[in-house]
This record gives sequence, structure tokens and C-alpha cells, in this order.
Amino acid sequence: ADYVVYWAHLEEHTDPKTQGYIGITKDFDTRKTRHVSDAEARNSKCIHFANAIRKYGKDTIVFDILIDGIDKELAELI
Repeated sequence: ADYVVYWAHLEEHTDPKTQGYIGITKDFDTRKTRHVSDAEARNSKCIHFANAIRKYGKDTIVFDILIDGIDKELAELI
């Protein structure tokens, strides 16, 4: 019960189901930093999200925790 479901999006986005990027992680702060560094290094497995970071700029991406403290299986279902 130690996973986080997060939503990375532009400020004007209102719907996590259709806008932005949904991810899961055990370490939210490290994952945010890694998304940005991977995008800048062009070394990302999340290529569409990395392209968005480069296009809009790392400072315009908002990271929100949607659900915290759940197990991996439930996080993946969400």
C-alpha cells in the first residue's frame, strides 16, 4: 500500500481521463524529477509525455497526486 497515482498536465486541463499523462510510482518526487531529466536527455520510455515536456516546458507541467497509499495492483487498474 505504498503507490501513488499521479496526473501530469497543463494548468488548463480539467479531465485526467482525456488530457495529460497518468502515472504510478512509489517515489513521487523522484519520478517527477526523472520525467523532466529523461525528456531533456531524450532518453524516455514515455515518449509522448517527454515530447510534451519539451514542447510546453518543464515549468508549465503540473503534477497532481490523484490517489496515495495504495498497492501496485490497484494503482495499475486505475
